[in-house]
Amino acid sequence: MNNSNLHLYINDILLKNNYEIKNKLAIKCLHDCLDSIIFNIISIACIICYINNSKSISNQTLTIMNAYIIDNCSTNSSSVKKTGGNSIVMPSEFYGVDSGRYSPANITNDILNIDFNSQTLRPQIGGGIKKNHLTQVIDKLLDYYKIKASKQIINKIIKIIDNYVNCLICKLKTIKKPVTNVIIKQVIKKNKLFKIFS
Repeated sequence: MNNSNLHLYINDILLKNNYEIKNKLAIKCLHDCLDSIIFNIISIACIICYINNSKSISNQTLTIMNAYIIDNCSTNSSSVKKTGGNSIVMPSEFYGVDSGRYSPANITNDILNIDFNSQTLRPQIGGGIKKNHLTQVIDKLLDYYKIKASKQIINKIIKIIDNYVNCLICKLKTIKKPVTNVIIKQVIKKNKLFKIFS
């Protein structure tokens, strides 16, 4: 796969998580893990397309794919047990289940309130639009499988990948010693949630 795009993505994800890994072998291991998860997720989606005689990935394909991954990579739909008795608790939206917390009925503080006095409809948050480094990697895999996907579907796939990678980084952050490639492999092996990385 495109090494430079994967490397840039890893740098971005570590920066967003305010986490630094200095060990070069550990970075290479993360690179390989990312390579695997992209290949696995796209492959599962494409196989579902083949089974359904479809030439493009749809929202329904993603729903089936998510159900397959959850069935194979989690102990239940609300949390995944890890060693030591603790758990990685993920919101139900991570698994494609609507909890209602993001509905209009669940009102929370809105940081994007309209400011009528300054005639500001919505304040800008962050910079301009930035193309995700995974887009080209996914496009090449889809070309290989001769399967199409809309920009919206690709963005949803990237979000799924982001969720898993962020979850892995959060788990690594709990380790109180410098992270090595051996530690990363152990974390992936011990947590069923991360089976998708192998």
